Amino acid sequence: MPADVRMLHVVQLEIDEAMLTGESLPARKDIFAVDNPQASLGDMRCLAFRNTRVVVGRGKAVVVATGMNTEVGKIAKTISL
Repeated sequence: MPADVRMLHVVQLEIDEAMLTGESLPARKDIFAVDNPQASLGDMRCLAFRNTRVVVGRGKAVVVATGMNTEVGKIAKTISL
């Protein structure tokens, strides 16, 4: 993924998010919003994150964050302090 995105349409979409979540299996994505503002990145099934990799499927999405405003960018900011 080139940016953090909100999924609008998915067809059997699975994304490798191991670099962010540590999960060994790809995350299955859907279009349903998460109601919990405290949800972990792994629970945000309607979002895909920068620098993660599509394993199978396809989808359409809208960009919600780029550069240092992405989840990966936030980690980079924290590390560089």
